[in-house]
Amino acid sequence: MRTIYSSTFAPSFKDQAGKPDLGEELSDALESDFDFMGKHYFARAYPDYEMFEYKYGEWNYGWEVTIDFGPGTDVDGSTKSYVLDFPLYEYKVLCALERAFRSHFGRGDKKVVDTKVRDTWEIDGSKVKLNDRFLEWIEYKVLTDVWKGLGVATPSTKPRCELYKLLIYKPGGHFHAHQDTQKAEGMFATVIVLLPSKYEGGEVIITHSGKTDIIDFPHDSQKGMAIMAWYTDVLHEIKPITSGYRVALSFNLIHTSPNVPTPTLKVPTQLTEDDKTAKLQAVLEKWARDGFPKKEIFHAGKGYHRSAANPPPFFAYILQHTYSQRDLAGGMSCLKGQDAHKIALLLSLANELGFKLAFANLDIKVRGLADDYERYQVYWGKIRQEKERERKRRREAGEEVNSDKEVPEDDEDGEEKRWHGPVSFYSLLETDYILSNVVDQDGKTFFVEDGKEDEGEEGEVRSKTLKLGDYHVIPRESVKDEEPTEEYYNPGYMGNDPGDLTHWYHRAVVIIYLQRDEEAVKTELRGERR
Repeated sequence: MRTIYSSTFAPSFKDQAGKPDLGEELSDALESDFDFMGKHYFARAYPDYEMFEYKYGEWNYGWEVTIDFGPGTDVDGSTKSYVLDFPLYEYKVLCALERAFRSHFGRGDKKVVDTKVRDTWEIDGSKVKLNDRFLEWIEYKVLTDVWKGLGVATPSTKPRCELYKLLIYKPGGHFHAHQDTQKAEGMFATVIVLLPSKYEGGEVIITHSGKTDIIDFPHDSQKGMAIMAWYTDVLHEIKPITSGYRVALSFNLIHTSPNVPTPTLKVPTQLTEDDKTAKLQAVLEKWARDGFPKKEIFHAGKGYHRSAANPPPFFAYILQHTYSQRDLAGGMSCLKGQDAHKIALLLSLANELGFKLAFANLDIKVRGLADDYERYQVYWGKIRQEKERERKRRREAGEEVNSDKEVPEDDEDGEEKRWHGPVSFYSLLETDYILSNVVDQDGKTFFVEDGKEDEGEEGEVRSKTLKLGDYHVIPRESVKDEEPTEEYYNPGYMGNDPGDLTHWYHRAVVIIYLQRDEEAVKTELRGERR
């Protein structure tokens, strides 16, 4: 089911100075971190002296990775295998490369090989076997550290760590910024084990919720191992390997605890003793007893008029992580990191105070006129920074520098250069909120009556349109300073009208409503037929 909320031609609530606003207070309460202890990624190096703890001093011979080269490859026709012991010298890696294949990646609904985007070699996990001591270290040490790093408390049943690929990065090997796909049911994170091999480069750029971090382990990578882990929706980029060979094991971290959020995070033992939780509880209690005043609502379209209306029967709070339709089919069990922690707290209060939760995908479409001049200026600002860095390098190297040299305004082809980063808006025209795939806490379709979904004549769930203001969506202006998921830009020209610009943001939301309002919520979400 697809519902569109448009803030352009739809009614909107007018903020009234000095009067409490339910949406603002609920948003402010939910924006608290609730003592979340984890991060969206984890990275740690394990030097060789730590490895002895788990290998009883047998660094060179205690742990092994065996690669199955397949049947009929040996002289007697039996299965031939190759054992990688540590550290991995170059000749060992080259032997493994003999049975590796170029890695593909997803582009739309296809799997493609394009070395400009991804230049990696791989061996399928089904062909790779780890010896018992290696597996014990991963299970009892690595997973414990990853749980803590990602903010995951020890679950009722341990997540399954499933070996997916052995990856080999040759000199120049890289992978442009991307998100991991859910490769197995219940997968919520990726774990990378960097094996001890000599290489340089290969920094990992982690981007999430507008923040960027760089993982760069010491270049003495031949001694010890390193671990990286991140939730599946975290954007990450592998910079090129400048020398040597990097060998890594990629694992899928799969949730196995039924009917609980993934992952389960630490919850305060007494909710009322936590100030942030008490603040959220106070807002929900006031909402439940209709303690917030009516708001003035302005209707646009067929002439302007105003009327008083109660706050909407639901709010859609934007979650930190993104979740696909497949993810949401798992209900609360799909939640990750801070989302899981926050919703676990919210659910406890909701059950106590008569609220219910649902989940949905939300696409935010922002359309307006592009700030072409700023785009032009940003480009030249970056060019000047690059030129100044080059001049500084040459001065330090004792080379002659012409400080008066102008930055050329044309490239080699005589065409104007432009900045190719995200375009900013000069003027906003409209914002649409497109809600789809609404499910309840268990992942079941929200719109079910008499055991049947609301379907059209051909059996497809019919799309609905509901034109409301953005009052439902919190936090307000939540994507204002974030980079868009998609951008459609029709450039204008200097001195003429600015270009048309559309930004798309793909998010997921938790829908909060009173149980007594459930029918009203369903009615409002259905909207009018398209």
